[in-house]
Amino acid sequence: MVEEEKRALASRVAARANILNIRASSVNAELVAEREAGRRLSYDLVPDVVLQWDGGEDDTFVVQVAFNLHLTMGAAHASDNGDDDASAEDGDPLANIKYVLEGLFRLEMREGDEAPTEEELAAYAETTGLFALYPFAREWAHDLTGRMGLPPLTLGVLYVPVDGPESSK
Repeated sequence: MVEEEKRALASRVAARANILNIRASSVNAELVAEREAGRRLSYDLVPDVVLQWDGGEDDTFVVQVAFNLHLTMGAAHASDNGDDDASAEDGDPLANIKYVLEGLFRLEMREGDEAPTEEELAAYAETTGLFALYPFAREWAHDLTGRMGLPPLTLGVLYVPVDGPESSK
């Protein structure tokens, strides 16, 4: 399913869902090398979205996102201020961080509304649910990298793939 179709499918849920709670359910951070001063830091962030819903009469569901963050050291650069590129380059591995965030959502359906389908909820999880959790993922990345003795990493914005002829290249 293309992104535009996912967003359209998720729209009915987005009009009725409210976030109740966000929590971390798993955190694993490993420094695999010592940072070498003057080398550019790059990262690659891969989110993996899972919907947790029992399919019953319960009006709540969970959007779980595993954020896999890989940091590398690239070529040397002139400035060492922690403001690094937002895309991973070929480089030497520096750190691997995986953290799982879970958002608890409640559906606030109106009288006469049909219950959402699992397909609608999954589309919501992959679009709006991911966007709702992303600011918290950014904070985790910033905090964890700083606590690991690295320059605190500021993740860039979450990009939405644009469907069209250019997106298949």
